Amino acid sequence: PFCNHSLPLDQRVWDLVSRIDDSVKPNLLTARGHRMHTGGRQALPKLGVPSYYWGSNCLHSSMFANCTTDGRCSQSFPSNTAWAATFDRRLMRQMAAVVGRETRAGWNLGSWLDDGLNGAGLDCWGPVLNMNRDPRWGRNGEGGAEDPYLMGQLGTAWTRGLQQGDPEIAREAASQYTLVA
Repeated sequence: PFCNHSLPLDQRVWDLVSRIDDSVKPNLLTARGHRMHTGGRQALPKLGVPSYYWGSNCLHSSMFANCTTDGRCSQSFPSNTAWAATFDRRLMRQMAAVVGRETRAGWNLGSWLDDGLNGAGLDCWGPVLNMNRDPRWGRNGEGGAEDPYLMGQLGTAWTRGLQQGDPEIAREAASQYTLVA
């Protein structure tokens, strides 16, 4: 029944999850899987479900799978701290829209290089919404600013930019990560 589109989504999800062997479920909880030396991502061949990478990095570019087989690469924008310094929500949304279009285009083309470790998917990690308040954190280059209001506004703009487009076709899902309240 999980393939029956006439059923409610929650019923289809429940059916699919109930068919997955418990020994396989832990590996499905991470984008890359726990078996990195073998590619890691878990397929469910008995159910006809291919592996799926849900950890593409979209902090400042469509970095989900390097370049195309013919050598074309995605646009790379400045990192979060640089774009936060602009205080420009419209610019954030425009940059994220480019990242979203390139991510969707790469997925549609199917010609992005995938070494089995980087992956290719439509679930984007970004933006990082951590406040850059303590240099000991060690990942301040991925954060944005010290001001919660500014980061909320820029994070909203980035997320909307990533996901905007044709309302009939989902571009990708943005996943804000390393969020600390």
